[in-house]
Amino acid sequence: MEFRRRTAILRITAMVALTASAILTADALNPGRAFCPLEAACSAARNSDLGSFFGVPTSVLGIVAFGGLFLLTLLPIEWVRHVLWPLGFLGGAAGIVFAGYQVFVLQSFCPLCLVADAAGFLAAIITLTWPDPPIRLSGKRAIREPHSSRAGWTLAASLTIVLPMIWPRPAEPAWVEIAPMDEATLAAVLDDEDDVPIVETAPVAQPAPAEAAEPQPVEEQAAVEARTRPIEKVALKPSSDVDMVVHPDPLPQPAEDVAPPVEEPAANEEQPEPPRPAPKEEPKPSSAEGPERAQRVEGAGPLVVEYLNAFCSHCRRTHKRLERVVASTPHPVRKRRIYTWGRGPVPLWARACAHAQTVGLEERMFAELMKARSQRPGEIYAAARRAGLDMQALQAAIKGQPSRRLLRDQRLVQAARLRVLPTLDIGRRRLQGEQSEAELRSAINAAAELLTTKP
Repeated sequence: MEFRRRTAILRITAMVALTASAILTADALNPGRAFCPLEAACSAARNSDLGSFFGVPTSVLGIVAFGGLFLLTLLPIEWVRHVLWPLGFLGGAAGIVFAGYQVFVLQSFCPLCLVADAAGFLAAIITLTWPDPPIRLSGKRAIREPHSSRAGWTLAASLTIVLPMIWPRPAEPAWVEIAPMDEATLAAVLDDEDDVPIVETAPVAQPAPAEAAEPQPVEEQAAVEARTRPIEKVALKPSSDVDMVVHPDPLPQPAEDVAPPVEEPAANEEQPEPPRPAPKEEPKPSSAEGPERAQRVEGAGPLVVEYLNAFCSHCRRTHKRLERVVASTPHPVRKRRIYTWGRGPVPLWARACAHAQTVGLEERMFAELMKARSQRPGEIYAAARRAGLDMQALQAAIKGQPSRRLLRDQRLVQAARLRVLPTLDIGRRRLQGEQSEAELRSAINAAAELLTTKP
């Protein structure tokens, strides 16, 4: 009786772990269908170093491991008892390692992962404490389990794997409508080359009552007031995404720059016509600033804001499709990339990309990261060497505080309230999860049409 109870508990434990692993696998295969109640924590675990082995998701390996454990319980216990011991030990060790990794490295908890880890630890306790099967007076071992009972257990275990894969989910559109980020915010938050430093001016010292200042002429007093007037930050029209720092009203000319007074001509003298000022030419973007700056100043082309993680498999596939769509579209697309990671310190790969941006090698660095197999330091440094970065400068930049770019990215991710990765904001559309080239092209065309019809 005890052995039947132990066998039943071990099978239920394996089925619970199979259900959790199947749900995690379904989420990995369908990014838009999130079973996990804490999507951010599940995404962090799925995209971590232990989220996959040689390209195979850990959840798939969990299905194989717990499925094999369940199949062993269908055999006579005297045959497989010695096999269950090492498997139980490995399952318990794996559960402790994965749970500890979430606590000390990720600092976040995926509930489905914890269920699978706890199941592995419980299975280890059951198998390692399994006693020797008793021998009956007749010399025979315990009574064998009927085939019908084994078939019922097998059917139940199969359903725990199949149901999460085929469970109907409400059909959601590929995108949701959002209010696009205004151009002034983009210029102040995203564009490093267009950042305007905020200068805090010290308050003007007022003279003491005993040391009254001599009265100043009206012209000099107006010039002083204009120079000490606080600076306001005023955004341009929506057709430009560059912020300017201007004064509330034009500054009067200083006294030393004022031209000397001109003597008025006599009444009988003919007054010459004053010269007309030459028309000012509008500044044009120089070729050194690149075509992207020229498109931004002209206000042409839709804007694509891409929230992604360099080691998210869905992000990688969608990024490659986006590159092909942008290369084939007739619209001059502007791209902004927002690096996204879970809780905890800034990852090494994001610091490397931020440093590469300062030397004009961000695109090459990110392209090399797309080829890296994991985010281990060795892989990141190898990608940096292939991108042509100076390793000493990279190490010095990594040791310091996170760059302003990464801090901005973190604030933007928190404000965006992302559900899944990748997420792309194209015009008024927010595309969530892995996207096809058709969806990306449709969103870019819709954003371009919105710009042309915009008054």
